[in-house]
Amino acid sequence: MNHDTFLKAARKLREQGGRLMTFTVMSGRSRQEFDLCYYFEVDGEVKTLETRTVRRSAPSLFSYFSNSDFSEREVNQDLKIKFVGNPNLQVEGEEP
Repeated sequence: MNHDTFLKAARKLREQGGRLMTFTVMSGRSRQEFDLCYYFEVDGEVKTLETRTVRRSAPSLFSYFSNSDFSEREVNQDLKIKFVGNPNLQVEGEEP
């Protein structure tokens, strides 16, 4: 799913009262590409959103689901994936 569609779908899940449970990161087709799978609970059902990094970058869900903050920072630290839009994320070499 492209990043714009991914963010629209995440916003819709938030509007439906969904909550982010967790997300996983899997290696993609190249060393610079990762698949991200987010798992949400909405009305007792598990919903999944998937997207792929582009040049080690993906949109942050922080503005819709603040509990994504810790996991996004951990993934950034371990895999150097930048989550665009996370105000608590500092990428190495960037000004705070």
